[in-house]
Amino acid sequence: GRRITISLRATLICTVPGMLLLYLFAEPYCILIFNNAPAAQLLRILAAGGIFFYLQVSLTSILQGLGEVRRLLINSLISGAVLLLGIRFLTTNSHLGIVGAAIATSACWGVGFLLNYLYLRRRCGFSLGLAKAAFDPILAALFTAFIYREFAHFINISFPMTRLSATILQTLIVALLYGALLLLFRKLHVRK
Repeated sequence: GRRITISLRATLICTVPGMLLLYLFAEPYCILIFNNAPAAQLLRILAAGGIFFYLQVSLTSILQGLGEVRRLLINSLISGAVLLLGIRFLTTNSHLGIVGAAIATSACWGVGFLLNYLYLRRRCGFSLGLAKAAFDPILAALFTAFIYREFAHFINISFPMTRLSATILQTLIVALLYGALLLLFRKLHVRK
């Protein structure tokens, strides 16, 4: 159980900052890479669901290692059905369109993660410590997002630069801030 908790924690520590960056900088990234600002809405939805995708991948590996291939097939079929039904019903909604596909994809990842997590928890017979593993990375991400939103305009005013330079600088600042907050929260736990 401890190894599973460590695996989930490592997944979250590595995944949350990446998804945070994709969420916060969706528009500049979409402009720089695709020259398509409206795609930012889709990237934000997929970034929010991306956390579940990476957790699902970790749990899939664990279940494969335990020889639970049949359970993985069943869980994959269920989450795939969620994806197909979501695409069918959400993309045909005139208010959602392609956004419905992003929502369906994120829902598919969430359902796949949840099914794998619940099965693994039941099979192991104890809690896997997901809440504890997720607390610091998610708290650090929330504080980082709040601090960034409050002070981002100072970076843009203080340093006139190109869009690419500004995006790189802001990405580095957010990544360093997240890392510093994660270390700070970790030190607070160690001192208790």
